[in-house]
Amino acid sequence: MADHKKKQEKSVFTAKTTKQKYVHILIALVILLVIMHLPAPAELEEGAKSMTLLGIIASVVYLWVTEALPHAASACLILILIPLLGVGDFKSVFAGTFGTDTFAFFMGVFTLSAVCKKSGFSKRLGQMFMLYSSSNSRVLLFGSMLISFIFSMFITDMAAVAMVLPVVIAILTAMNAIPKQSNYGKCLTLGVSWGSIYGGICTPEGVGSNITTMKLLSDLAGMEVSFIQWMKLCFPIGIIGLVVGFIVLQICFKPEVSNIDIDKEQLKKELTENPMTFGQKYALFLFVAVVIAYLLSDKLGLSVALISFMIIPLAILPGIGIFANWGELEKSINWGSIMLAVCGVIVGTLANQFGLAQWITGVVLEPLSTLAAPVQIYAVTLITDIVGILLSSMTITASVCVPLAITFAQETGAPIWATAIAACCASSTVMILVTQTPTLIISYAEGYYTLKDCAKAGIIMTFVSALIVTVVVVACGMPAVPF
Repeated sequence: MADHKKKQEKSVFTAKTTKQKYVHILIALVILLVIMHLPAPAELEEGAKSMTLLGIIASVVYLWVTEALPHAASACLILILIPLLGVGDFKSVFAGTFGTDTFAFFMGVFTLSAVCKKSGFSKRLGQMFMLYSSSNSRVLLFGSMLISFIFSMFITDMAAVAMVLPVVIAILTAMNAIPKQSNYGKCLTLGVSWGSIYGGICTPEGVGSNITTMKLLSDLAGMEVSFIQWMKLCFPIGIIGLVVGFIVLQICFKPEVSNIDIDKEQLKKELTENPMTFGQKYALFLFVAVVIAYLLSDKLGLSVALISFMIIPLAILPGIGIFANWGELEKSINWGSIMLAVCGVIVGTLANQFGLAQWITGVVLEPLSTLAAPVQIYAVTLITDIVGILLSSMTITASVCVPLAITFAQETGAPIWATAIAACCASSTVMILVTQTPTLIISYAEGYYTLKDCAKAGIIMTFVSALIVTVVVVACGMPAVPF
């Protein structure tokens, strides 16, 4: 009877949740219909199409915020509604998403992540880190954040956390750290996520919002950004954020231990008895080769997207590749994240084409035009942070805010490159809610910190990050174009 009652309660709860989701879907439909039939402002060149597009954006954003549908499924509605409601034809919309190098880039990056995880290369690297690292708790904390930071520069932030977190959890387990009570446990698990977030800022392929920003800069401002040009401005932001984050974590959660006992002899024995497999050596080769190719992309005359895409066949080479066939690899690719990124690009492009982005900019950002340039940059980051809290996705936030930032710069004469990067970096460093990014969700699931803990440290770091972005951009001379 008790089991039956539990099942019944569970089914009632599920039905209630499903009902709430359908209510939100109906509200999204009402939002779409209302905005579609509002009179279009005279400033809009394509009045009817612009209002319809605005309705699509508003309704899909509502679905993203309420999570009535999975984010990727809501993104699919963009591809469906744009041609269905006469905003654009399906062929051009589809070509503007899956026919771009953004799609190819994402496939390659996710493939490299899958190769590192499946081969066991990431686990071995973590074990080696433990073997040669200091027993000092603060050194170990910074080292864990730094490894996550480095990984996230070249593979997805989610994969970086997935690689480092098991090592961190193993350390905490050996310490008998109590979840939600151990301050050091909070520092380590949050630190791994923060490290990947700041590492993701540094390179074009770090997070989806970077790729979205590069595509929007190309489409809306005619700016082609190289790997090195991106790093010149964004790496300082990322590394400063890493160091400051390391300090903030220890202020918010003072570690209860100063030294950690690690059985290095046992670890050394395990590594000795289990030498690197061929698959791990091949994963190391691919990882190093891709990093070098990224760094030399300009001299090689190869785009970062092409370099990334070349990883795919190398991952499934007969007898050599990590995956036996395409089916295995296909299951390891996060198609939902790819969908979010490419759909965000088409929304930004059409919004600019119809003059919608310019009109919204005039309403939201125009008052900032009278402020001093450094204050404008800080204001753009804070506005993006606020939007990011509502949207709960880095890529979605960048898709909404970066086009507005670019248009704002074009309309007011502000430096386009600096303003776009400010919005992009801000979209990646909103860390108040666990739902902001999968990197936080992954570490939160381990149970060492609470939602309140995340918000406590995240609020401080979000505002500090906005200040870091502003200071670095100003220190670099507020460049209008990549340098």
